[in-house]
Parts: sequence; C-alpha cells; structure tokens
Amino acid sequence: LTAPPADLQSCTGTGKRKEVHPDREVGSLFALFEDLITPSLDAQAVANVVRREKMRWAPSDIVSDDVCDANFPPDPVFGKPRLAGGGPSAILSAIPPSDHFLSLPPYIQSALLRILMRLLTGDDDDEYNETCLFPHFESEFGPSDHGKATEEMHHKSFMSMKRMLRQVDDVSVSDRLFRVVRFCAYGTWGSKDRFAAVESLLNLFIAASSQVGTSETRICYDRHVLGPLARLLSLVTAVGISPRQLKRIIDLITGEVCPLETASPLPLSSRLLLLRLLKESTEGRLAGLSANSAAAPHSFFVLARGSGIIRAVQPGGGLLAAHAKGGPRWPFKTDWAASIWFRADSFGSPKVVKGRGVAGGSEVEGPTLLSLRTADGAGVEIRLVPFATGAATLTITCYDSVPTPASLSTRSLTSALQSSQPQTARLKGCVLTPRVWYHLSLRHTKSRFRGFSLGNAVRDEITVILDGKIMMQEALRFPRASDPSSAYTIACGTHFDGQIGSIHIFREFVSDSTLRALFEETAGKAPGSATIRTDNAWSIRRDSYQKGSSLSLLTKPSLSRDRSGIAASTGSDSSITRWGRLDMMHQNSYGGVMTSGSDSNVFDKTSQGGLVEQSLVAWPVPAPEPVSASIIDLGEDEDRLSCRSELTAGPFKSRLLLVWDPSRVSGISGKGVVLEAHSSLHASFGNGTVSWTIAEVPKDVIGSMGGVQALLPIFLALLGKETSIEVDTGQAGGAVLIPLLLAVLAAFVRGRVENAHAMVRCSGIDIVEFCLRQNRNRPGQGFFLSAMDALRSSEKAAQLLVFVLNDMRSASAHYPDLYHAVFSRLLFNFALWFGGESARLPGVSLYSTLLPELSVITREEPAAVARCLRMASVVEFIKEHTYLGGDENEVRKIDVQDQSSLFDRCNDQVDPSTPLTVAERRHAIDIALGIIITVMSTSTTVEHLSPLLNYISLNMDLEWKDSTTSHESRSETVALDANRTERHLATTKTCAGLLFLMEVRPPVPGLYESMTSYLSSKDTVCSWILCCVVNTFDDFLRSVGIRLLISYLEVISPSSSKLSDGADSDVLTTQPQDTKRKITKTMQAMGSGLGINASHMLSAVLRSKISVGVVYKLLWHLLKCHRERIGDASHAAMLRLLLVEDAPMTADAENALSPLEGIVVPDISPRGYCFHMGWAAKGPSTPHLGTDSRQRIRNDHAISTFLRLLRFFPNEMKERCLFDVVTLVRDNPRTIKAILINSDWQPCLFHLLSESIEEISSIQAKSSSSVEVDVSNDRGEEKPIRKPSDKLEPLPVPVVSRYDLIVKLYSSLLGHSIRQGGDNSFQSVEQAASLQRVCVNGHETFLVLLSHVLAELIEHGTIENAETSEDSDPLKNSAMIVTKAIVSNGSNGLSMASAVKQWRCLRHLSAVTVAVITTSGFGVTQLFDYRNQHTDGTDERSIGLHGMCLARGLLPGIAATEAAIESSFNTHGSDSSPLRRSRTCVTLASQLLSLLDAFIFPGALDASASETQLHGLALVRSAEPRLGQAQGPLLASLLRLSMLLLSHLEPSSVAFLQCCSRLRCLLHWTLELIRESAVSGGDSTAFCVHTAKLDRLVLAVVLQCHSALLKCSVVLMEIDSSPIGKYLVKTESKERNLKRTLLRSTLELREIVASAFGGRNDVLRTGLSLESYEELQLALEAPAPIRRKTQHNSGENQMERRDESASKEDKLRAFLNSAWTTGFHGVEVAGGEISVPIMVSNGQVYKNRTASKAGYEAIIALAKETEDITNDFGRCLDDPFNLYLEEQRKWAETDAVYDLEYEGDVAIKRLAGHHRNDLIEAVQSVVVRDAGSAKSWDGVERRVREPWKERKHWKLAEYCDMRHRRTLLVYNRHFDSHHDASYELMLEQDRKRAAKQRAERLMRKKAEEDAAANAASGDLEGEGDKQGNGAVSAAAGPDDMAAAMQRARQGIIP
Repeated sequence: LTAPPADLQSCTGTGKRKEVHPDREVGSLFALFEDLITPSLDAQAVANVVRREKMRWAPSDIVSDDVCDANFPPDPVFGKPRLAGGGPSAILSAIPPSDHFLSLPPYIQSALLRILMRLLTGDDDDEYNETCLFPHFESEFGPSDHGKATEEMHHKSFMSMKRMLRQVDDVSVSDRLFRVVRFCAYGTWGSKDRFAAVESLLNLFIAASSQVGTSETRICYDRHVLGPLARLLSLVTAVGISPRQLKRIIDLITGEVCPLETASPLPLSSRLLLLRLLKESTEGRLAGLSANSAAAPHSFFVLARGSGIIRAVQPGGGLLAAHAKGGPRWPFKTDWAASIWFRADSFGSPKVVKGRGVAGGSEVEGPTLLSLRTADGAGVEIRLVPFATGAATLTITCYDSVPTPASLSTRSLTSALQSSQPQTARLKGCVLTPRVWYHLSLRHTKSRFRGFSLGNAVRDEITVILDGKIMMQEALRFPRASDPSSAYTIACGTHFDGQIGSIHIFREFVSDSTLRALFEETAGKAPGSATIRTDNAWSIRRDSYQKGSSLSLLTKPSLSRDRSGIAASTGSDSSITRWGRLDMMHQNSYGGVMTSGSDSNVFDKTSQGGLVEQSLVAWPVPAPEPVSASIIDLGEDEDRLSCRSELTAGPFKSRLLLVWDPSRVSGISGKGVVLEAHSSLHASFGNGTVSWTIAEVPKDVIGSMGGVQALLPIFLALLGKETSIEVDTGQAGGAVLIPLLLAVLAAFVRGRVENAHAMVRCSGIDIVEFCLRQNRNRPGQGFFLSAMDALRSSEKAAQLLVFVLNDMRSASAHYPDLYHAVFSRLLFNFALWFGGESARLPGVSLYSTLLPELSVITREEPAAVARCLRMASVVEFIKEHTYLGGDENEVRKIDVQDQSSLFDRCNDQVDPSTPLTVAERRHAIDIALGIIITVMSTSTTVEHLSPLLNYISLNMDLEWKDSTTSHESRSETVALDANRTERHLATTKTCAGLLFLMEVRPPVPGLYESMTSYLSSKDTVCSWILCCVVNTFDDFLRSVGIRLLISYLEVISPSSSKLSDGADSDVLTTQPQDTKRKITKTMQAMGSGLGINASHMLSAVLRSKISVGVVYKLLWHLLKCHRERIGDASHAAMLRLLLVEDAPMTADAENALSPLEGIVVPDISPRGYCFHMGWAAKGPSTPHLGTDSRQRIRNDHAISTFLRLLRFFPNEMKERCLFDVVTLVRDNPRTIKAILINSDWQPCLFHLLSESIEEISSIQAKSSSSVEVDVSNDRGEEKPIRKPSDKLEPLPVPVVSRYDLIVKLYSSLLGHSIRQGGDNSFQSVEQAASLQRVCVNGHETFLVLLSHVLAELIEHGTIENAETSEDSDPLKNSAMIVTKAIVSNGSNGLSMASAVKQWRCLRHLSAVTVAVITTSGFGVTQLFDYRNQHTDGTDERSIGLHGMCLARGLLPGIAATEAAIESSFNTHGSDSSPLRRSRTCVTLASQLLSLLDAFIFPGALDASASETQLHGLALVRSAEPRLGQAQGPLLASLLRLSMLLLSHLEPSSVAFLQCCSRLRCLLHWTLELIRESAVSGGDSTAFCVHTAKLDRLVLAVVLQCHSALLKCSVVLMEIDSSPIGKYLVKTESKERNLKRTLLRSTLELREIVASAFGGRNDVLRTGLSLESYEELQLALEAPAPIRRKTQHNSGENQMERRDESASKEDKLRAFLNSAWTTGFHGVEVAGGEISVPIMVSNGQVYKNRTASKAGYEAIIALAKETEDITNDFGRCLDDPFNLYLEEQRKWAETDAVYDLEYEGDVAIKRLAGHHRNDLIEAVQSVVVRDAGSAKSWDGVERRVREPWKERKHWKLAEYCDMRHRRTLLVYNRHFDSHHDASYELMLEQDRKRAAKQRAERLMRKKAEEDAAANAASGDLEGEGDKQGNGAVSAAAGPDDMAAAMQRARQGIIP
C-alpha cells in the first residue's frame, strides 16, 4: 500500500493483484482480505469503499452519483491468512505505527478499518456509521462541510450513541464475538499471547491520537479513523484484556499517562472514545455469551479445518504413551461415553467421496467431531454431515477390526467381511445450525445380562443427548477390536471449522443424569454474576425476602471462604437480615477484611496467640463461578460445594478416561499440547488449532486493580473542580461526557455483586455526585463550557443522560444499597441536576428530558421513589424556580408572552441564551408537584410532609409581609411583584395538591398521622390550617383551606362529621381524668418546691379542651373578617363545609393510582406527568344541591357557622347562600331535621329577617313618595277607587328577593317543626317569639314570620306528605286525617296520640297568635276604641270601603312592601298607634282562622249533623296551659280573632261574610259552654264566677256586631246614593253582588245579636244600658219596617207598621235603620286608656231607672284580661329567651378561640423557621457530603492509585489483607522525616518570628504618631471614620460557606 507502483509486484510476489482491479490501492486492500475470510471478498465492494472514503476526505474530487454501496458477504468465517504479511493484522500491529498504518493516506486508513469492522461485526454501511463513527463532531462529510450538519444528522448521531450504550442482546453479537476471537487467534499477534492484539491496537490508537493537524482535518480524522479504531479495540478487548492494559487505558483517560510523543494528555475526543471502549468491551462479551439459547463455555479450541487435536497411543510407549502394565490396551470393553461442546462456524459443502468407505464404498465427507479408532480399524467416528442448506446432522459410525488371516481360521471370509461392515446411526428429527453452541453427549452400551447372552432380545444401544435432552436411542453394534493391545488413536475436530469446548471421554457406563449434570455445570455463565444460590433473597420492589430471588446470605454455619475471598458466617438458625442496610461509611471492618477508612480488622489476638472471630455480618456474596472442568474432574468435594451430586469426585473420576480442557494447554497456538491429568493421554494440536479463553473482560479484570473503584479517578479527572477539562462548544461530543461516564460505570456494575459491593463500600456514588456538583459549580469561560453546561444545552445529550440513568438503575437492581444510592444520589437528585443557578443559566434540555422521565418513574414506582426521594430537595426546587430575579430587566428577559412551545430554543421566539422562561418555570413546578403528589399518594411520612408544610407556611407568612410593605424603586417593585405572583401561584398549587391528598378516600396511609405528629397535636393542625390557609386574601386559597379543614376533621374526629347532641364527642385533645389528677398533683408539688405559683404552669399543661366547636368558631371569625372577599370558590367550600358528600377522589382497590388520573395528568411532552389543578379550580366545586338524596348536613357546628355567617356577608353572597339553604330544605327532608336540631338557626334567621325588614324600612324612609299599591280585592276591580295621597317607590328586586328567601326558609323550617308536634314544636314557636326582644323591630319581625308560617301551613298542610295528588288541598287532607283519627279514636289513619299532638300544636299556635295580636294593641277592649279604626271611607292600602279588603283565596305571608310599611311607621315614624299594625294583625287573624276552619269544620263530616257540632265544640273548648289561663279556652281566642276581623274588614267583602258566619257558630258554641258551666256551677246569673269570662265575650261580640252593623249601614247608603261609576266600572250585576254580600253579612250579624239576645239575655240586660237594651229589643222584635217620628216635647214615639209581606231586604234595611243600630256609638275613656262604649251599663238613668255598672265592670275585666294575656305571654317567653342568652354567652367566650388562633400563628412562624433551617441544613449537608466524599476519595486513592506509585517508605504490617494473607511490609503513607525538628531550622524560624514582631511594633508606633498629628489638626474624627471604614471593609468578606448560610437564613436559595 505504501510502495511505489513499480514495486507493487515485488511486494505482492506476483502480478495477479493488478489484474483484480486496475486501481493499485483497491487491489492491495483486496489482497489483504482475500484469504482472510470465507467466502472471499468482492473486489468491487473494496473499490466502492475506497471511493466513498475518498469522497469523505476530498468531496470535490469524486462525484457522489458514481458511488454504490459496498456489499460484503454475510456471516463470513475468519481463517488464517496465507499471506506472509498476515493480512490487516500485520499492518495494524506493525511497529512503529508511524511508518506503517499511520503512513497510509487517511482515506486508505478509514477504508481499511471500514472493511475490517464490517466483516467483524456484520454491520451494513449505515450501521457502521452509527456505531463506529463516534457522534461528537457536527460534520458528516469533509472539512469543507464542517458546521453544515442538520438536525437530522444530530438525531441520527445521538440515536446511534444511545444504541451503542444499550446492552445489546441480539444473536448477531455472539457471531461477532467469535469472529473477533478468530481474527485475534489467526492474526500476526496470535502466536504471542491472547492480549497481544489489545497491546498492538492500543499503541496504534495512542499514536493515531497524537497526530497533529488542522482543526478541520482533526475533526474528520477523529471521526473516520479514531472512531473505528477504538471500536475495533473494544471488540478485541471484549475477548480478553490484562489488568496492566486496563490500567493503562484508565490512565490515558485520566491523563496520568501521556503519549510518548507528546507531554500533554490525549485530547477529549480520544478520551471519549476510550470511555466508549470500556463500555462496549465490558458489555460485549456478556451479551455475546448470553445471546444463544444454550450457554457457552468460556474456554474453547478454535479450529480452522485442520487436523484438530490428536492423540496416538503406541504400543512401544514413549513420552506421551500410557505406561500401564502390559502396554496400552483398547479401553472400551463394554461401555463408553463422551461429552463435548462444539460450535461450527460452517459445516462446509456436502461432498460424496467414493472409495472412502469400508470395502470400497462411498460416504459423505464432513468434519469429524470425535474419532476413536484402533490400528486395525475398529472404533467409532462421530461426524457432522452437512446439507445443501448449510445445516448439518450427526452420524455415529461403528467399525470392527479388519479381518486378518488369523481370524479367518475360525470362520469364512464372507462371514468375516459381512460382520466387519460399518454400521451407522443417523440423528433424525434434529437439524444442527451453524454458529450455535451445542453440548453433545453419547453413550454406547454393549448388550449383557450378567454374563448370559439373551440372543437378539437385548442389543447394543447408542444414546445421543443434545443439550441435556435425549434425542436418539437406538440399536447400534458395539465396536469389536480383534487385538485390544494394538495401538489406537483419539482425534477431535478433524476438518472442523469452529470452536470446541472441553472433551470428556468415559470408559465405563455413565448415567443420563450424570451427562445432563455435566452439561449444566460446564455451561458458561458470567463469572461472579449476581446470582447467588439460596432460598431467600431481598426483592427490590417488595422490600422483602422472596424465594427464588437472585440475592442471598451464606447459610453455612462455619466460617468459609468462597472463590472471591469474601468470608461470611451465619448460624443455621440465624434470622435473615436485610444486608443492604449496612452503612459502609461507619462500618470499619467486615468479616476480617480491611475496608475503607480502617487500619484494623475484626480479629483480636487471644492469649494463646490465635485469632478469634469478633463480629461477622451476613452479607451477600457472589455465587461460585460455573464449575469448570478443572474443578469437576480434579477438585475435591469440599472445593465443589455448588457441584451436582452426580459429579462427586469418587464415582465420577473412576469412570473417566480423559479430559481435554482448553484451559489446560501448553502454548495457545502452533505446536501446542493439551494436558491430561487422569490417564496422561496428552494430545497435540497443530497450526490450525488455537486455545482461547475469554474470561478476562474489563469488569472481571478490574477486580485485580482494586475493584470498580478504580474507575472513580476518571470522574475526578474529567469532572472535578480542580482537574476537570473544559468542553469546546464547537464539539457536540463533549456534551455526552457525563452520560458516557455513567454508562461505563453501569457496565461494570451490571451483573457483578462484587463490583456493586465495592462501589457501595467506597462510597463511589457519593464521589460521582461530588464530581458532578463540582463540575456544575464551575462556570464556563468564553467558548468553553463545563460538561454539565454542555449537557444542559444539548437536548440529545440530555436524552442520552436519561437513558443512561435508567440503564444504571437497572444495572444496580441486584444490589439494593447501590440501587438506593443511584436512585437518590443520581437519578432523583434535584439539587444536582436542577439546583444552584440552573434556573438562571442558559440551557433547558434537562427540563424537557430528565424532569418528565422522573415523573414517569414516580408514576410507575411510587413506593420505590418514596424510599429514595428527599422531599425537601423537591420543595427547594419549587422555591428556586419561583424566584425570577432581582431587577426589572432580568424579569422581562424571561417573561416571554404567548410562548408556543416550551423548552424549545430552535425557533425564533426565544433566544438560545435565554434561561428558563416564566411559562417553563411554571411547567417545571407542575411536574415537581406531580412527583410529590404521586409519591405521597401511596404512603406519607413526616419526612415527606414536613417540607411541604414548611414551604406553605413560609410563603403565606411572606405574603402577609409583602402586602404591608411599600417599595420606592419602580424596578424593585416590578421584580418583587413578579416574584410575589410566582410564589403565590406555586403556593396555590401546593395547597391544591395537599388538598387532593387529604380528600382521597380511603385516606392516604400515614398522612393524617404524620401531620398530627409534625404539628404536635390535632388542634395545632386545625389552627395551622385556619391561620395559614383560610386566613388569606385569595378566595381560591381560602376555599382550599376550608376543604382542608373539612377533610382533616372528617378523619381525626369522625364524630364531628355527624350530628350529635353532646359536645364531648367532638373534643380533639382530651386527657383522661386520672391523668389530669396526676399532672395536677405533680405540678402543684413542683410549684411548692420551687416556691412559685404553679397555676400558670398548670394551665399550660392542663389546657382546656379544644373542641370542634372552637375550631368552627375560629373559622367563623376568619371568614367574617374576609366577608367582603368571599367569592365563588369560598362559597363552594362553605357548601362543602355544610354538607357531607362522597370524596371527590376515591381510591380503587385494584389500582392505587386511580385517583391520580385527573390530578397528575400526562404532560405535553411525549413522556411525563404534571400536576393539574383544574379539578380544584374548575371542577364541580359547588355541590349539586337537592339532586342527591344522600346529601346530609355535616354536623351541628357547620350549621351554626354557616348560618351565623349569613348576617355578615355582602347582600349578593347572602342571597346566594340563602338560596342554597332554601334548596336544601325544599328537596331534602334530612336537611330540615338536621337544621332543626341546631340551637342557632332561629337566632340567625331572625336577625337576618330583622335586618332585611330594617333595610326595607330604610329604603322607604329615604324615599320622598310612594307608588300605587296594586292589590286586587275580592270584587275584581281593575282600577283603584282612588289614588292614595302617599306614593311609595318600588323596592329594589334584590332586596325583595332576599326578603322572600329569608321568610321562605324561616317559615319552612318552623312549619316543619310544627308538623313534627310535641314539645319541640312548642319550644320552636316560643323561641321565635322570644327573639322579638332582641331587635328593635323584633315585634314586627315576628309578626311577619308568624304570617308566613301560617301561610306555609295552609299551603302544605299540618302533616308531612299530606298531598295525595296534585289537585288535592294539603290542609284539607291534613284535617281529614286528624278528624278521622279523632272520630275513630285512633283506629283510622293516625293514632290518637298523634292526632292529639297535631291539634295541640295548632292550639298552641293559636294562643301565640292571639297573644301577639293582643300585644300589638288589638285586645278586645282596644277594638272599642274608634281611634284604632279607619275613619276614611276607603282604606289607603287595600282600597276597601270602610275597611280592609283582603286578597281572595289563600292569604300569603306579609309581603316585603307591607313589611316595609309596617316597620317604617313603627321604627322611623312618630306615629306608633296600633292602627299601623292593623293589616298585619288582621292578616294573622284571617290566616289562623282559615287554618283552624279545616279542623273545626271538617269537610269529611256532615255539617248538619249533631256529631259535627259536637266534634267542633270538643276541639275548641280546651285551653292551652303553656301561655297561662288568661286566654281561656280556644273558643275564646277564636272569638277574639273574629271580633278583630269584624272590626277591620270591609263590610261588603266575602271575607267579612265568612267572618260573620264563623262568629255565629262560635257564639253558638259559647252559649253551649255557658249553659254547661251554669248547670255544673248551679248559677246561671250574668257574669257569675263560672260564666263571667264567656259572658264578657258575649257582651263584647254584641258590641262589635253593633259597630259592624253601623258600617254596613253606611256602606249600603253610600252605594245607594252614589253613581255606579264611582266605585264600579262594570254593569249593575256587580252592584247587585256587592249589595247581596253586604245584606248577607247584615243578616248574619242580626242573627248573632239575636242569638246572644235569646241565649244569654241576662248578660245583655245587665251589661247594656237601659235605653240601648230597649232599642235592641225593639229592633229584634219589629216584624216590619218602622218609621220613627220623634216628639221632643213629650218624648213619645209614634210607629207605623207596614204589611207583613214586606221583603227580607226591607227587614234588613229596617234593622240597619233602627235606633239601636244607628245610635249608641260613642265611647268613654276610663282610666285614661280603656275605651268604654256608651252602650254598656254604667249607672245611666233612663226612664227613672238607674242601670247597673255590670257592663262597665265587664269592659274593665276585659281590659284586665288583655293585660293578663300580654303578661302571661311575656312570662312564657322568659325561658326560651334565657336559653338564647346562655347560648350567646357561650358563643361570646372567645378565650379558647384566641388560644387556638395564637397557636396557629405560632405554628406558622415555627414552620416558616423550619423551612429556613431546612435551607441551611441543605447547604450544610452538601458540605458534609462533600467532606465525606473527599475522605472516601482519599481511601480510594490509597487503594487504587498508591499501589502503582513508586514507594520509598515501608513499615511492618499489623493486619492481614482482604484474602486473610499475612503481609510483611506495607506502605508507610504517614512517614515523617522529622526535618522540621532540626536545630538549624528552629533557629531560622525564631529569627523570622522576631523580625516580624519588630516590624509590627514599628507599624503600630507610626500609626499612633499619625493619629496624634491628626488630632492636633482637628481631623481626628474624619481620620477615625476613615480608619474605621477601612477596618470594617477589611473585616468584611466572609467565606462562601458563611455567606451561603446567611442567604439561606433569609430564605434565598444559594
């Protein structure tokens, strides 16, 4: 290749190469590879490679279209080249390289390497580019194209790097491995030793790396020459490397060894290639041996169609002969067996050779696996017979001896020839394929039966076992040797092309189990792998010992030593302990082995001088290596503990003839000899056979260099702070430095327990972390970056890092301690990858790759992450990324608006030098929160929860401070506002995540316990939630706090979520009474002993019980303070507080992560998860009220808190909350029952109603005019009679809406209570009545409430669910049910007790109504006062004629307008007469009478029947005792209410007519009761004791009828005398209807008066004046109309009678015109207040008769009854009012609330301080870890680097080494020469010290003189200040550690 063209023929020997191809270079390259492989290489393929390489180096010379892909033969077989030069190995190994390989043109170098590597690996051109061309340079083509690489090229390069780092498990790797073995074995270096190839190629690589060229040429050379060369070196290293060579490679990487040509270390590109070499060579051998289905041996013979291994045993003896007595004999008499491993690279082509068989026959030529033949031809041959397809089968041929003349003497020649014909058995049903390892076992047995022949019944049999399975068992004649003493030959591998392992030949019978055991034990496995034979092992995932795992403890009871030299001891009954818990940093010794940081072992000398075992800890040790042939056939039983029982030494050795093992050879190639130890049948092998062992791979060899810790200097050299190299930004490969380093470490740890153990013992992961952190903290300079900066700036490198970290995690999975260290120190080390200034520096690749990967791992293995993750580091990560900067410019730089894609610096939207933007920071925080929530969702500990609580507390504390702090600088204000916004957003997300964890049901294990434990008590947790999260200005955070409190109380105090009457069940912190007594006595004794008052101490210890009520009370106080900021979120949370609902997230029993589906959602990246708070912000936050019948009120405290807050809410929020409660009450009966139990519902609602009425009154008082009152009367008039003078403005709609909601809610609840009946009903009504004392407008409020309660009862009935159909009347249904029950005595419908209870409630309600109306100024005697009646012809509000006109149908409650009028007159007006309340009282009376009518006059009974009258009388004759005796029976109350209506209703209305009819019936019952009383009392006189009360009412009824008749007369005259259009707008039919109603009412009144006159005439005669009684008598007795003429002089009257056939109307008109009706309408005021009608008897004189004063006394008695009713009512309300006052007093006790709030504030400060302390501890822990890593590194340096250094000082060893060997001398690393103690040096030091002191004295003296001079000149002060400032500045500047700790105390992440 290097010779001139003229010398080409002399170089090659012939001129044929020139004929192959015209190009000299192509022909020469073809000549190198022509005889190297089979089939041979195509010359055109070589030409294509050369041309392509030329194009890469000089792209302008060749057109790329002419270049075709090079096609190489698939699966080539490497053989020994016939060229004298030795093929490519000769060029690669030639010395010096500069004169041979390096002298070739660069494109020839790259072409040679491309051809060679493609033949060795079997890769195509693209695969070669991906795996061999190291992807750390940007250019794909030549130097001129540098810098023009595309993103696709980068992607391909990094993907190839990822494939290179992956542990390959393809079958082709096995083929590659053995091709490399053949290449090394048959190369020019094969005759030296197995490591010669590594040495030659390593020297060549060093020489090539030292080549000097331009930067562009260097980049291309490194890529196309050094890359493939390093790849070739990795393949060669994978089949064997020596410790010194490995040490040399490591030294080259670290820079400790420099090339001879230069004094500087290798460039970074070459170091990276060497790192890849270590990685690939370490993984390549393991993958190659594990790729086959069957395992492979480690030692084998490599054969290339030669003679193989031959042993000829001659009868004459000799050096290699068997010197047995009598000479050598044929060893197989009756049985033989053989076992052999083989792998064929090629079986060759099938060829039939004639004449080769016996007797001139033909046979198929094929390689011979094994041949056992005697000199006379007897024996056996096992051949491989190839097929045309490339596969093969197996044949076993048996031969007998060739007949001799001596043998023919006993038999004929024909029979002798027939018996000597060979017999062949062919393996059927099994095809052997090339390049696959097989283990073949054969056993040939001769027929015998204890010496008796059985003929053909038992035949000779051959058995073939392939890979432990019997494949064939058939008859085959056993070979017969005529002369057993003749010579014989044993050959193996004749003409075989492949590999053959150990060969076992047996001379006796061997069982199938023995052959199978031999296969299993000789199968090659990775030595020292992680598999340990045991029954118990630790499981990584389950954190427990599981049967059948790959780790174990030694179980041998005595101290034993395994092959690796690690000793362990356990007892037979010792318990299994988790070995991964041992801390090697504190364990000074292990099992007598000297460890890091220790200069002593665990053995002490005894008095006898022996060694005693101190402490031996059970530790996992590697399983013994697979038992090789040297162990199986030579070792003793005690050396083969793991060997199968079938291979025990005695029986197994006795059957062996020979064992040819490839590891027992003398010489590896050429004239080598295979040594045999059993029968001395040593064998020789020729030039085509080579012995090879591939056990010396880097991960095994490194054990001889101090273990895997020998790799740690690489990390320190490349990444350390002081010695690390810098990565050029122009080389992309520098970014993969860190991933490549970690990949190498993973490769050495994978599958090796001893390496993993050594990594843990030396704290290797800590040292790696230390190096990475040092590299991260070192800033780049100019165009150079640190490896961490380069990694952070390259997305592909970051993806590679993710892959490598996962690979390292899987590689260390067999060793839990290392797995934990990798998990926590490398993978989930947030401070390492994202800490420091990462968020403020360019480069975001780790955020887009590693951070999502961490979330994926957390989602898949939350329990494993929880054990390894330091939660404080994740919280610090969140805190760091919320700080945007200190000035406005810095904030605006990263505040990118509308960022389309996150973590993308390839577009034009974000500059590549921009650090993390605001949107990216927020997304990173979401991912971190997703990790936190996922980890804590499985199980939570205090260590996990405390950083979260500390962070929330600090941020909330800072939020309060920032809200009250002002900043002058605008730039500072912008930055602080931005930081505050991000901090608040992060706090909100964190609180939302905590809320999710607390709302999950069933509860997260350990969450509530951890929170309670960390905050010391349950009440502290509640106070912290309230004071920290609820007490905030943000509405969403406040809602989260409320929900947090709800969730916490649900779990820790389940009784608080249920309604209970007792308060003790809700106590959070309780102490047993005996404990209290003990503490009391102890504190008192302590106080007396100390001479102090122990009361304060005692109160601190025995604190009052903090109940749930106190927690809710504090919540009420806080919400009241923030009432103006209550929004939708807080409103929804308050509803959750009020109601109990199913948890929004419920864990599935089968899938523990099911609640996370909507919380931690898939990320925008292809992989990853992030926290999503939409469930809390936009989800169904407001419960669907009324839609779920399972909804219920949470507890009594929640009701009180919710209702008490209503008073203080803004009007809009108040209306929303009222609507919610009304909806609940309407749709959920359980809600009503829960509210009624509460003691605060009535006071709260009463205050709300009072305030609403007050608001309405205020609005009306401010209005200057009022609007028309549109009230429809019963006449159906569409126009008012006249417009009132006062005009009222319409009320605002929200005001009316709130009023309606309040009265609707209050009336519904009170109505439901009344329907329940019993004492609770009485107490509810009385409590409502007692609350009128609380408010100024309390009386009016209660009147309005009572009106709506009555309306509600009328509308919905008095019995629950009384509505049987849509059209039915609930009130009538209720009355019918009660009536049927009473009539049937409880047999129909309700029980008698229930019916009586219902009626008692109505009777009590009637008594309360009468009492309220009476209190309002409408007593019986007050009705006589005409001043309280309307004097106008038309009522101003109802537009009624001489009275009120009520609405038709069911009367509704008092409307807002009416309430405003009533309240405004009484509160804001000066007129407080009862007239202003008249409409309310009239409405109440009408409603109550309508309610009772359904019961007194039931529709279910016949009205005309006497039973009906008796039923009604029975109902009304009883009295209500709860309100006193003043009211009398119910009948008396009804009479009072009827008289009120009679005096205020419009006479022409239907309601007035109904009132008259009802009064007539009531009067009839009254007369019945009077008669009964008179009979029972024996006295029927008027106003007697027994009948006085009812007699007075009869008199009052007559007086009210007299007044009503006058109004009827006036209205009738007005209608008759006025035009139709004045009052009516329609036809005369309306007039006739109006008159008819009026006349009917008049008739009813006349009948009432007549009934009273006839039924109780004595009362009228006594109670009325004489004149009025006479006129009454005349008016009632007059049959016809009377015209009256008065003569004033004589006083006599003349009357004329009409015809008796006068009409009924005329009679009524006559009655209306009578003197009694039209006269006697005056009143007299008695006592200044009592109005006495002039009609009653009061001693008047008429016709010389003097009337009695019985009437006057009756009126006075009625007034006294009115007062008594009022007084009794007031006394009845005292008890409920006192109860209300007691409840308010308890609520006003706020000491416990203040204590709880104080405790919460203290907790916030404490937790905020804990967060600051966590930051300080984080800094300190980093320093401590760095110090520990430095100390560990010192130990590593002693063990790894010092042995290779030149040592000058030694000392006697005190302890043994790791293998318990006594070492005489050890290195004295602490040698002291005592040079500093020399006399001369001490004198010199004394002289220097004296000179220094002299100089200091002179300086002080000069300073004093200067100070004196300055004082004299008056400048002393200024000079002093100057000196002081100088001193301060000189003293300033603390070290970095102190400054970092100070910043941490201030909450700043350093």
